[in-house]
Amino acid sequence: MSVYKIKGKRKYRFDFVLKGQRYGSAIYKTKSEAENAEKAKRLEVLKQNGNMVNQQEGTDLKSNNELLFEELLCLKLDDLIGRKKKKQYNEYCYKGKRWLKLWGKSPCIRITSIQVSKFFNKRNVEVSAHTANSEIRHLKAVFNYGIFHKLITVNPVKGIHEFSVAYKKKKIVTTEKIDKVIAVAGPNEKDYLSVFKDTLARMTEVNLLEWNDIDFEKREITLYTNKKLYAHTRPRTIPLTSRLYKILKRRYEERYPTKPWVFWHRYWSQKEKRFVELPYKDRKKLMKLLCKKAKVKYFRFHQIRHSGATRMERAGVPITDIQYILGHESRKTTEIYLHCNEQDVKAAFGKYEQHTEPKKEMKNSHIKSHIEKM
Repeated sequence: MSVYKIKGKRKYRFDFVLKGQRYGSAIYKTKSEAENAEKAKRLEVLKQNGNMVNQQEGTDLKSNNELLFEELLCLKLDDLIGRKKKKQYNEYCYKGKRWLKLWGKSPCIRITSIQVSKFFNKRNVEVSAHTANSEIRHLKAVFNYGIFHKLITVNPVKGIHEFSVAYKKKKIVTTEKIDKVIAVAGPNEKDYLSVFKDTLARMTEVNLLEWNDIDFEKREITLYTNKKLYAHTRPRTIPLTSRLYKILKRRYEERYPTKPWVFWHRYWSQKEKRFVELPYKDRKKLMKLLCKKAKVKYFRFHQIRHSGATRMERAGVPITDIQYILGHESRKTTEIYLHCNEQDVKAAFGKYEQHTEPKKEMKNSHIKSHIEKM
């Protein structure tokens, strides 16, 4: 991204270099206007250089010998910013730094499947199969973006299979451990963790929770999530537990009327050089500190969802209801959250052993008849 703020003014411009030529812009009132204008200008320049072909003229799609990989990656990042996918944008930026060192100045047509495969093999050996698989999916998406917009013709990642991952046994966080962590937390953090425990919500859903999403009369709370890149935000409404109702009612009475969020914080922004008041983005450090203080093994917020879903399943709650509460589109995703208890497994094998054990037959039939008469 080459959009920047004009010093001393609340206005924005863009400035970038493409094909060795610099392109600038007029002044825009908002950052989003400047970003959209920059994206349109990049596509216009690429069209003029022959990277895109007018299909209305009946011409075939030409091989792209001009578009550099760094230009394609910038277009993908612009698209993510335009769609307000900040989390995905940060992921692509983090991984893109490694890609640019290898292929930044290379034309996309020159990047081969062998080069890409060697890179992924190295990531698999040096880091992990899980990390390598994640980069395969993201890099494939970058080239697919170029193919979709008729910028390139070939995706060198296509056909490269993901590495096999050895999954470790997942342990369920017990209610006792969760309660221990909540007990050592401060007043604000106790309320924060109680929302996780009584809603089984995702971190982003809790962080972005607003007072308008809570209906105290009906005792309901509406959660919003968007897990897929190009999907719409889907709401789901679940009832408030008596405990959570009291917590949120108290916070509502003590709230700042100007703040729409249930949980927010004030911090110094290095970028804007001022104090900013916004909802939380990530609170991983909080769980590490609280687990250490409570002297329990570290677990993340997401494991509270797994624990709650498993307890519901053991209590006889139908899997379709658990699926709705967790906000899953697929039943298969919900089944991943349901973990078997070791005691349940032992009991199952105990029943199996009783029914499969052969009955001992008496060898002498005359002895058997005497016993029956007795």
